[in-house]
Amino acid sequence: MKTLTIFIVMIAITLGCSSEKKEEPQPAARVFAERPRVVMETDMGNIVMELFPEVAPHHVSSFMDLVEKGFYDGLTFHRVIEGQLIQGGDPIGDGTGSAGYILQGEFSNLKHLPGTVAMARGHDRNSASCQFYICLTQLPSLDGRYTIFGQVIDGLDVARKIGDVPVKGNPAMNNEKSLPVDPVRIIRAYVSDEDDTAS
Repeated sequence: MKTLTIFIVMIAITLGCSSEKKEEPQPAARVFAERPRVVMETDMGNIVMELFPEVAPHHVSSFMDLVEKGFYDGLTFHRVIEGQLIQGGDPIGDGTGSAGYILQGEFSNLKHLPGTVAMARGHDRNSASCQFYICLTQLPSLDGRYTIFGQVIDGLDVARKIGDVPVKGNPAMNNEKSLPVDPVRIIRAYVSDEDDTAS
């Protein structure tokens, strides 16, 4: 049963991004004086993420650019696998959308732990774009396969509440039962200062 669960999680993340790839350059890596933090205000509370530019500079730069442009504002968590992970950031809302460009993988020795923030992708290891997932538990089967670019430092309880919402089949994902029955939205995402906490 555990093996089946891990397999389902891997399939869910793999199918989480569009297989379409555009030959556009990935965003140039920005230089950060310290680890940036992003707050995601959701329907169920705030999630605060600390990002790792020293580990995944292009993914962090892309994520920050999208946050600053308001890309994630109003989008949903379109995939929920109870007790495993939540996934969001798709402008289409069914797991097939992208930001219009792809990112080369930035794989590391970091582990998928509770609160790990990583980028979803298609079958190609170099096909991530804008969809991200948050681990609700340890998922060692994903280690080294996906780009980890941050960690939830406040609001993991909020992520777990999202992880408990009822789900239904998603036709775009072969009717996988992971699409929330009632959409859970990212109200807005913004760059945080050190005083921001989850609520």
